[in-house]
Amino acid sequence: MNAAAPSRTENYFDASGVPLSGTQGDLVIVSITVEPWDLEGLLDRLGDSRYPIDPQINHDAHVEGRSVTLVEFPAYESWLDEIGRLLEARKAVTIRKCFAHQTPN
Repeated sequence: MNAAAPSRTENYFDASGVPLSGTQGDLVIVSITVEPWDLEGLLDRLGDSRYPIDPQINHDAHVEGRSVTLVEFPAYESWLDEIGRLLEARKAVTIRKCFAHQTPN
């Protein structure tokens, strides 16, 4: 990812899980904290993506002990460069890998 990419990636090790992957890479969850006055601008920027981004908005999320507006959506790793450019290097972005758990036969 380039300098404009989201700032924090968390790779959780899950011994019983398998990363969800597709032809565009591993599936991740992008989480963005945003001030209420900037929510519309953020959604407008995400709407400029060539990828289908359908964000979930939580207006009363609790992150690091404070109440914030949290915008989250799934994306593939190959989308992250474009998403980073759209987000203009926001500092409050977290990316987490998605895991599937194998079920016993």
